[in-house]
Amino acid sequence: MAHLNGDREWVGEWHLPGATEQVPGLLRYAGGQVRLELLRPFEGTVNEGVATVGGSTWRGPVTLLDVIFDTPLHATAYSAVFAPEGAAEKVSAASFGFDLLKEWAVPGRPHKDAAKIYDWASRDMLEENAVDKFESRLDDDVKCTLSVSLGTSYHVVEGVRHYHDSWFRIESKKGLPVREIVARYVYPVKHFLMAAMGRPLNLSELHVILDGRPAEVYLPVDRQESAGSEMDHFFNIRGIKDGFDGILRRWFDLHERSPLHMGLLFRTLDARYADELYLYVYATVIEIWNAANSTLKGSNHRRQIKQALEPFEGDFENVGEFAEKIYHIRNTMVHHNPKHRPDYDELRRVTHDLFYLIRVMLLEQCGAKVRHEHGRFTFLKKRSGSKRFPALSLVG
Repeated sequence: MAHLNGDREWVGEWHLPGATEQVPGLLRYAGGQVRLELLRPFEGTVNEGVATVGGSTWRGPVTLLDVIFDTPLHATAYSAVFAPEGAAEKVSAASFGFDLLKEWAVPGRPHKDAAKIYDWASRDMLEENAVDKFESRLDDDVKCTLSVSLGTSYHVVEGVRHYHDSWFRIESKKGLPVREIVARYVYPVKHFLMAAMGRPLNLSELHVILDGRPAEVYLPVDRQESAGSEMDHFFNIRGIKDGFDGILRRWFDLHERSPLHMGLLFRTLDARYADELYLYVYATVIEIWNAANSTLKGSNHRRQIKQALEPFEGDFENVGEFAEKIYHIRNTMVHHNPKHRPDYDELRRVTHDLFYLIRVMLLEQCGAKVRHEHGRFTFLKKRSGSKRFPALSLVG
């Protein structure tokens, strides 16, 4: 697979769509960015934004998608996707992983499931991988599968070592452009895991199946610190394995209502500061949640926020007051009214609390069981030394 954690370089010749001119250049994947450095600019006028740039390297014909040139001479460009030629049209499947997928897919799983094989010649003890698969039929054409492979090896010097490999796979009979796979399937899966785990995740690897053969794909990765704590980890695959199909399908339905705002929602998980803009995004996500819940018919923002938080009435004493506060902060953002602007510490607490509750709302809407013992939020007890995710201020 394409390991998006490492840096790589490719020397090749590059051309604009429909042009015969070939310009030598170096393609770099470094710091999570795809950057093309040409030996000289392309001839003629080049628009600041160019949809595609074709190229040929040692790995064969390749394509840069969503290219943006950033210098007056147009000799340096950045790309959103670096893929094999043809991936812009249709690929039959894509496999991808995340840096913290192990914590969600293999949480304390026993290692005794797999059958051991002895290789007496090398004096190693090997093990056939025990592979579990969890499938979700997203529609008539597209299927999403999580595969979890776990094994154990033994070496006379190194001793016993446990290893695992977990990955998601999107398959389409009709075929999909790689850009669509990334936008419509890779990122929604990432956001689902972030909602379940309460942590930022980084895409770590990606490859596609093109003409029956695997091919690497590189795309920019915005590295985020994988901060968080166990109390924000709602469930793992073992907790939803029986309902994985329907839960993931409903999550995709929610995500498709507004992928932009869902993306913004989870970008705030790694925010280093609080801002009213977050509350505005959260309020929009509440509208998405309301639209998906046929029992709620709220029309104005105040009622929608109140309706969304009503299910928590039995968990916290001041839910009504909290909903009112969210509504006023939203209005502060929209109408630039400083009257209801909270101080920074209060805004930070409100931002954290609402993000937590929105995660619960979205996941429960999809059928996942988020609440714990006796239906209560037993994980809200503040852990000693935990500064990033303190207990909800609603608890008091």
